[in-house]
Amino acid sequence: MEEIVGLSAKERAWLVELEQVKAGRQTVVAAAERLSMSGRQGKRIWKRYRAEGAKGLVHRARGRPSNRKLDPDSKRQSLELCRTRLEGFGPTLAAEKLAEVGLRVSHETLRRWLIVEGLWKKKRKRGPHRRWRPPKEHFGELVQMDGSFHDWLETGEKPCLIDMVDDGTSFMDGRFFEQETTEGAMRVLWGWIELYGIPRALYTDHKNLYVADREPTPDEQLAGRPALSAFGKACHKLGIQIIPGSQPSGQGEDREAARRAPGPARQGAAVTGYQGPRGGQRVSLQRVSPERQWQVRAQRGEPGRLPSPVPKGLRLEDVFVFEEERTVQNDWTVAWDNRWFQISGPKARMPRRRERIVVRRRLDGSRVLLHRGRDLEFHEIEQRPSRAKSARKPAPVTASRPVSVPPEDHPWRRPFTAAGAQATRERQLRVSNR
Repeated sequence: MEEIVGLSAKERAWLVELEQVKAGRQTVVAAAERLSMSGRQGKRIWKRYRAEGAKGLVHRARGRPSNRKLDPDSKRQSLELCRTRLEGFGPTLAAEKLAEVGLRVSHETLRRWLIVEGLWKKKRKRGPHRRWRPPKEHFGELVQMDGSFHDWLETGEKPCLIDMVDDGTSFMDGRFFEQETTEGAMRVLWGWIELYGIPRALYTDHKNLYVADREPTPDEQLAGRPALSAFGKACHKLGIQIIPGSQPSGQGEDREAARRAPGPARQGAAVTGYQGPRGGQRVSLQRVSPERQWQVRAQRGEPGRLPSPVPKGLRLEDVFVFEEERTVQNDWTVAWDNRWFQISGPKARMPRRRERIVVRRRLDGSRVLLHRGRDLEFHEIEQRPSRAKSARKPAPVTASRPVSVPPEDHPWRRPFTAAGAQATRERQLRVSNR
């Protein structure tokens, strides 16, 4: 019974050339040159072919385990750690953390293991990067802002971390909230300004939280202002430029920080009890992964830092507000958010009826009514007072007028014809002759 030997494409090419040598049509050196190998290697293969035939051309390592094969126990321990302590870590960061405990495995090998076990999903390749941009040179020149949901505190819950990352230093500061809301973004920016000053520009995504997705109102068009969200109005008052990114994944270090910091307690993030300006729990993160040198070498507080202090006379509680314009009714009441407010003063600066005023709601829940930039005195009422109905005088009774019934030969009772018209004229003549 003949043995079937499986040869690769390269080994089949060797077999064809060695058959020509065996038939005496070419030399071993000529066959080696055609196979792009040295003459010494060709003679060694020719010797194995004469001794074993086609079987001698098969690679000796075929069917044997690789010398670089990892220990099965190492694979089991690595996958067990990825299921428990390193849950949610990417293959690259997980490989670095495994190396810290003595389990050295390449990130590509670990990626294949995680995909087979269902612990990692293969991601589609991204498109080509449009253009590389160097980091900003000064702290506060550009700050990236976004919200990320994750089990940050390893409690099983996935709160939203609204964070701000300085583009020049990769310094991060943020707070936890249940959702990424306008109020949460205002509180985070408020806390940043109180600690570090007003940044020059914010880099955000296209959420309607940051960028209004509506057309400008007629008043905004007349004033030459673009359509602004409540957060955008606050930034406009502070002179902060909002730069919306073309795609969320393009927010460099903000997304990088979110991916590389799945556990602040393990990654060096300082979760403090500081509540900020009536905000959520604060998170200060200077380095997500100290052993990785991806941060920009810039120092906070250098002479060229750009954040400016809050101008004198400007109160941040009057900047981070929700405000709209409302019309004063004829009884000096204003309706807003399904609630009614009665304006009571001051008497010298009362707005006119049908005039527009500004209604503000601060983050602490208090409300302010403004007329030409000045506060108005007001109080809330349960409902708008209804207008008292005046008692109307009854209509005078008049005597009924007699009903006139035309006679049978009246023209109104006959159709309009030439004979009828002649009869009407004759009748009128008779009446006039009486």
